[in-house]
Amino acid sequence: TVNVVVTPPNNGGNEYNDELIPYGCAAALKCVQEIYCTADGFVSPVPVVLTKEQELLRAPTTVCRDISSGTVGKCCRDRDYQDPWPSANLVNGVDDGRYAEDDSIGQYKGEFNRIRRASRVIPNPRFKKVRNSNGRSKRASEDCGVRNLNSSPFGQSPIDANFAEISWQAMILRDSNRSLLCGGAIIRRNAVLTAAHCVEGLETSDVLIKGGEWKLGIDEEPLPFQIVKVAAILRHPDFKAGNLQHDLAVLVLQENLRFTKNIGAICLPEPNLIPTQNCIATGWGKRILQLHAKNALMHRIDMNIMDVDQCQQVMGEHFQSALPHYNTNTLCGFSSIDQCKVDYGSALACADEAGRYTLSGVFSWDTGCRQQGQIGGYVAPDVDWIQTVLDTPLKQLRRLDRAYNTARTAQQ
Repeated sequence: TVNVVVTPPNNGGNEYNDELIPYGCAAALKCVQEIYCTADGFVSPVPVVLTKEQELLRAPTTVCRDISSGTVGKCCRDRDYQDPWPSANLVNGVDDGRYAEDDSIGQYKGEFNRIRRASRVIPNPRFKKVRNSNGRSKRASEDCGVRNLNSSPFGQSPIDANFAEISWQAMILRDSNRSLLCGGAIIRRNAVLTAAHCVEGLETSDVLIKGGEWKLGIDEEPLPFQIVKVAAILRHPDFKAGNLQHDLAVLVLQENLRFTKNIGAICLPEPNLIPTQNCIATGWGKRILQLHAKNALMHRIDMNIMDVDQCQQVMGEHFQSALPHYNTNTLCGFSSIDQCKVDYGSALACADEAGRYTLSGVFSWDTGCRQQGQIGGYVAPDVDWIQTVLDTPLKQLRRLDRAYNTARTAQQ
């Protein structure tokens, strides 16, 4: 198991509220006395003496309390840390071929056979609709949807994102076999939105999310990633295992993510006002996730959105096999770049005039990899439902999650 303890930022002062100092540090960090932390923020085996200039320029750290001794210290990078999610991760030690790129099928091939077996309708507990008094959605925060375009290190290819450029990007992980399942979009400190089919058939206790990742299998980024357990999975009430309509799920986390430059939230749209201009899709790509390919960088590709009539016409004429997954809540995206270079469950993010990004859709399916005229299906967010989930006590969400899993097990 991986435990991540959220640590508040130190703004440079030496006075701390003793009751608020957390135990331990995030992944790849170690709580040590400050004299054992180098100027660049790494753990030293011997005490470190810094010059006044080094003190002024030292890397920022956060305050912590050592779990075993209770001593107050600083979270510093652990040079001996090894990512528990090994690179070049293959199914049962071999590539089983499910994710081989094919010109005629989409990413969902690998998962679709699994979800088809559970195609009978499973009762999905519904929520009472809860609206804000002004009928508008709440932004994650005033800082949501920030794209750090000029952050470094920089990507290596035209589609590579820079470090911390896409702070809302999450990974969905399966703990039991150390596999990378899908992408996700951070919408709150304690919530990630993804495609429901990515977690269908899994126990909630087996699902983790990872925020702040950029370069796979490497611990050399300026800021560490964070891994957090999922407390409850809430699938959209109209989602039915066996097709990809209403393919949405909110993963509510056991503890909050600590928002930093490389971890933040994307903005939620206003209900029924989904932006469709200046859009990007993100992720590492289906083959990369399957292999957990070492050194692979996050991708971001520019997206264009078809209008509904055009999408229905193109789907009917050229991609009839994908029609069962399409409905009017689906945005059809196309790009000059193969959409198999990004991930299911990740956000279709569209920018406003100020450059702030809003969640316009969740990547659910595509018509085929390396395919002329390729279309990707992005499920528009049901903002009222998402907000209701976020406003519901965790105890109730866990009860609804258990009810769904019990019904699913009974039908197997």
